[in-house]
Amino acid sequence: MGKVKYSSEMKEQTVKYVLEGGKSASKTAEELGIDKNTVCRWAREYREAQRAWERDSASRQTQRSDLSQRQREPVQQPEIQGDAGGERDRRIYERSGMPIRQLMC
Repeated sequence: MGKVKYSSEMKEQTVKYVLEGGKSASKTAEELGIDKNTVCRWAREYREAQRAWERDSASRQTQRSDLSQRQREPVQQPEIQGDAGGERDRRIYERSGMPIRQLMC
């Protein structure tokens, strides 16, 4: 007899039956006529997928938390040396040819 192919719905229902039904994988496999190693593998794969999803979910939550923390932190402006940039700004305005009043809206 060849290899039997089970649908993903069958696998999922079988695993949920094992995990939520309180019966062993061996007993469930016997009742359904499926090899017990197959049911055990499905259950293991399901648990591994759940753990990976939970890790990813926790990681995304941490990233969102870090981002929201950074958004709440005030942005620090670089310190300007000397006369707080006044002289430099005046030179820029003079080069532009525009009166200072026009530039400072």
